[in-house]
Amino acid sequence: MAAPARAAVDRPLAVWQLDEAAGSQTMVDSSGNGLHGVIGANVQEATALAGGGTGYRFPFLRPTPRRPTPSTWRWCRTARG
Repeated sequence: MAAPARAAVDRPLAVWQLDEAAGSQTMVDSSGNGLHGVIGANVQEATALAGGGTGYRFPFLRPTPRRPTPSTWRWCRTARG
């Protein structure tokens, strides 16, 4: 049996902070690898989160019926201290 894959935690492939300003079309990779992403037209950037900070909002993403979750998913950026 093959050994399980291990992630290189100290050398990430890409890091997206999700802190782009409202209206941005590019998600910037801050890892230095240049793996920038495209932000789709239905994604809302700079959405205020209830616990503070901002994140992305995906208003048209629906959960699967098997897992009860909110009808709106959010990717959030955590504060580093």
